[in-house]
Amino acid sequence: MKEFFNKNKKLVYGTILIWTFLILLFLVMSIVSLVKSDQKAICLLKIERTNDILPGWNDEKTRNLYKEKWWLEQQLVLVKTDSFSLGINLVDSTIQVQLKGTVLFQSRILKQKPGQFYSQTDEKVYELLLGNASGIDSSNANIPKKPIKKVIAPPTGSDAPETKTDTLKEA
Repeated sequence: MKEFFNKNKKLVYGTILIWTFLILLFLVMSIVSLVKSDQKAICLLKIERTNDILPGWNDEKTRNLYKEKWWLEQQLVLVKTDSFSLGINLVDSTIQVQLKGTVLFQSRILKQKPGQFYSQTDEKVYELLLGNASGIDSSNANIPKKPIKKVIAPPTGSDAPETKTDTLKEA
């Protein structure tokens, strides 16, 4: 074993140096992540508390009614837009796929970790995080878009009209 170390001192020291650097980098990244998450938590906790706190938020039934109200309001917002959306209702443990607000598929969430994740948050934080629909403004794909053929069904007894092929946008 001593022969190996004597012959390959540079290799051994280089390997030790690289592993030390990687461990230090990991520790620094972990500390930076913790600091940033603490800053975000402090920011959320410093949300201005006004005198118009929702009445009855401490009562579980009233809290669930407020959450249901916010859920339904966001469903109405989605109905008014051309949108394909994924709705997650943590109160009812349901997840649904919607097109312009119409539910195409709905399923139960079988298990949540941690369970009842947002059950003890106050109303300002809950409304800030979950009271509004989040949107995607733009996206990128790693494969090119395939053209879609738009076909209009012809009246009975007539020939099929020409089909329009969707054009591809070059980015």
